[in-house]
Amino acid sequence: MPSVQPPGKILVTGVNGFLGAHIARDLLERGFSVIGTVRSPVKGDEISKYFRQYGERFGYIVAQDISQPEAFDEILSTGKFDGVAHTAAPYSPTVERVVFMSSVSAASQLNPSIMIREADWNEEILEIVEEKGNAASDLELYMRSKVLSERAAWKFVEDNGKSINVDLVAVLPAGVLGTPINENTPLDQLGATSYLFGGLGTTRSESQLAETRISFVHVKDVAALCSECFMQPRATGHRVFAATAEPNDALNEEPAFTGVPKGKPGVGKRPDDESSGYDMSFAKSLLGRKVIGANDMIREAARYYQKQAGGFL
Repeated sequence: MPSVQPPGKILVTGVNGFLGAHIARDLLERGFSVIGTVRSPVKGDEISKYFRQYGERFGYIVAQDISQPEAFDEILSTGKFDGVAHTAAPYSPTVERVVFMSSVSAASQLNPSIMIREADWNEEILEIVEEKGNAASDLELYMRSKVLSERAAWKFVEDNGKSINVDLVAVLPAGVLGTPINENTPLDQLGATSYLFGGLGTTRSESQLAETRISFVHVKDVAALCSECFMQPRATGHRVFAATAEPNDALNEEPAFTGVPKGKPGVGKRPDDESSGYDMSFAKSLLGRKVIGANDMIREAARYYQKQAGGFL
């Protein structure tokens, strides 16, 4: 049951992205060395400015076309990495653990009243897309892709377990909120933030709120979970949820949202959890601390959105 400890060397793909940058910083603060992939030297130089204090423990490599199956082969074969934080589960003989960034979409259920656990898969979205075909929405196709990609990662490890010395952990985040490390990150790269605050002027009925499962998580909690999944041997083989809060009541309490329709407090919450609807017990045991709450998370994200967009409505 391998694990990776500091000062191990971790490859973080998409390191200039919102989540990738936070994962890199959390690993660096714990004493790891990090090599990040970017699509151009310009993007690499830009994100490097935010990690100067870590000196030679941070660097980047250009991987221009990550859609190609062999995109990371040379990087992995020459980099001698101890671990990989990635969305496509690459393999190299030196890699002991892959932390695969999936999504709660891979496990979500249409029934919002049930608690979602590690063994659950979003079979419903596969059926929906198959029935709709070309009429399936972008969101439905996205959710389907998350199911298929995570399953492919688990199947790869299952099929090759006897010939490779690597294990897999999947982290399944909800909508990720927080402040980007790169202070110039545009809102179109912050999907959850734009989704949440871009629709504040829309009134929804109690029934709509009660029938909707929309959860969020702070980017720092996701990054910390990623690091803990490398470091703790017991994480092997787990699907770790990162979904800590529903936004509705927190939005009601935020004074900055003047003119925003107010909902009825408590509508849509499930009483058997801290309101996310996903079993966070294992994730919390890995973190060893409380997660960042909805009020703090949403206020922080709101400040960044307001700065970039000039307002909410």
